[in-house]
Amino acid sequence: MLSKVKLENLIVALLAISVILLVGYEACPREVVVAPGTQWFADTDNDFFDGGSSVIENLSNEDGFAFRYQLKPDIGYPFTLFLLSPRKELLQSLDEDQDWRMVDIDKSQLPNMDWVEDVSIKARIEGKPKENFRFYFRSRSDELYDVQDTTSRRYAQSLFTLTEELQEVVLERDMFHVPTWWLDQHALDTHLHAKPDLSPFEWLEITPSTTDFNEEITVYVDSITLRGHWISPPVFYSGVLGMWLALAVGVLGTWVARITGQLQSLKAEAEKFRDRAFHDCLTGLMNRHGVSEEMPSLVEFSTGEDKLLSIVLFDIDHFKILNDTHGHAYGDAVLKEVGSTISAFANQYSMKAIRWGGEEFLVVVPDQGREATTNLAEKIRQTFESQAVITCSFGVYQLQRGDTLSDAIERADRALYFAKYKGRNQVAVFQGDANGNAPAQIVTAGDIDACVTVDHAGIIAVGERGKPTSNGLNLPPGI
Repeated sequence: MLSKVKLENLIVALLAISVILLVGYEACPREVVVAPGTQWFADTDNDFFDGGSSVIENLSNEDGFAFRYQLKPDIGYPFTLFLLSPRKELLQSLDEDQDWRMVDIDKSQLPNMDWVEDVSIKARIEGKPKENFRFYFRSRSDELYDVQDTTSRRYAQSLFTLTEELQEVVLERDMFHVPTWWLDQHALDTHLHAKPDLSPFEWLEITPSTTDFNEEITVYVDSITLRGHWISPPVFYSGVLGMWLALAVGVLGTWVARITGQLQSLKAEAEKFRDRAFHDCLTGLMNRHGVSEEMPSLVEFSTGEDKLLSIVLFDIDHFKILNDTHGHAYGDAVLKEVGSTISAFANQYSMKAIRWGGEEFLVVVPDQGREATTNLAEKIRQTFESQAVITCSFGVYQLQRGDTLSDAIERADRALYFAKYKGRNQVAVFQGDANGNAPAQIVTAGDIDACVTVDHAGIIAVGERGKPTSNGLNLPPGI
């Protein structure tokens, strides 16, 4: 995880790296100087559509490139060419009548000019106040020319003007284009081919764009500098931007991970608080709030699908006296022991054990009817009795169709109070409809060897240790 301090340090470091890269990028340009004494050589030529003639002379020397030309009126369109090529080694291998532009070449040896961002031309003219010129990046060798692709005969052209004063003319890369006449002549899409590539490249070409005849003009070129960078601007700036994007993605990923971790932590804390809210901290059993969450759906399922569901409500006999006599710490220890005992029964019999409040406990018994649940309650009662510390009284009720949770608790509570009224340490079962209407009858609660009686409210008492209880008991108000 990135701390705030680490993130700030990383941003400062990346900012410093970006500044260093930008300064270094601009401080270390890539340049190729086209001048006498370098690998470049100069040549001149005529190129006419309709024949004719012109005078052209190469005056280049160690001080600079220069050529003189004079157009004759018998040509249809002037194409007097001043050529500069890096293929200097060809001069020694050519015969006088050979054209160096038509010699077989190794394509892999041709310089790549795609890196060029602008061209600086330092030049002047004599014989005329001002003259317009075309500057080309050209390739015309047959092996570079694809007859199926008319733009492969490279025409990358830009226009510039020279005067009698020495000046520097800068041609930006965006100023180069495929000549309109070439596009029109070959029915090419102007928008598709408007910005040509500069490679493959064989030579630079300077052509006067004049129609004035018989004027003798001399062009002096001090130098031509091809300028750019070792790494193209789109690649370089994309790389710098990529570093920042990587940082942004990393920071975003860190924030997402941190937020995810916080959400998970909050979820865990929420689960912990939910667990604390729905469970009794003393006994570890579910509390009344937990029952309120889980029981309504369980009651609705059982009563709606005719599934068996019974509950047992019990409390500790004379707990207040025990608490007052031995102290609250002792009372808490008793409650914890009761919770432990009832938890063991819950695990064994797949039932839910709840601390209902104070010394009262609730047991939810799925898939069991009144008789089986009464047997289970009796086993629990006998377990507490055998520990010789406390006894408990129990009320049992089997839910019927249409019962709500409050209905079930109220009827189990009535049975519990009946058991307590009968002398405690026994199990009582509520039997009857919602109005308490049920005929008096003797029932046997499973395998318990006890005498069972039914009072007028439909509550059955299972006698303590087999001792019969009396019939026709009048319950106190509210029980």
